[in-house]
Amino acid sequence: MATSTKFIAFPNVPPEIGATIATATEQLRKYAQGTQIMLWPELDIAGHFLAHEILGQIDNHDCFVGDTDVRYLFIGSSKTIDYEGLVIRFIDHGVIEEDWSRLIDVLLWYGIIGYAKDADESIYIHDTSYNLKLLKGLGSQFKTRGKLFSINPAFWAGLQLSDDAQSTLLH
Repeated sequence: MATSTKFIAFPNVPPEIGATIATATEQLRKYAQGTQIMLWPELDIAGHFLAHEILGQIDNHDCFVGDTDVRYLFIGSSKTIDYEGLVIRFIDHGVIEEDWSRLIDVLLWYGIIGYAKDADESIYIHDTSYNLKLLKGLGSQFKTRGKLFSINPAFWAGLQLSDDAQSTLLH
């Protein structure tokens, strides 16, 4: 029987979340033979920026369960953002350059961002039946306007986004 690997990430506040997940994981480990489960605190990287290590674990496991809160990168931004604006937000939040591409893929995959076709229309992962390669291929066709990303409307109110798309367009 092949071994299945799972990686679970969760916030450390409130601490009850982590304790509950750890207890449930210990029970699962007893009964789920052929399954390896890793919790993010087991990475033992206290005091370091976690994004690089966590993204690596996501890539190395069959299944990822977690709330990494990357959507908060966009608090106060406009509803559309160009690549340079995205990079500035990554830098401001301590994301290292080698992780930018993978983080964009994560944001696209979870539907947090999509590609802006024009001022009124965007394409998101659900529009491509969750085919990331197709989404990125379609998105590459919009490069004439500077690969403009759009933030999913489901997040607009919660992230207090503005309508000022002009500030993020490439000229």
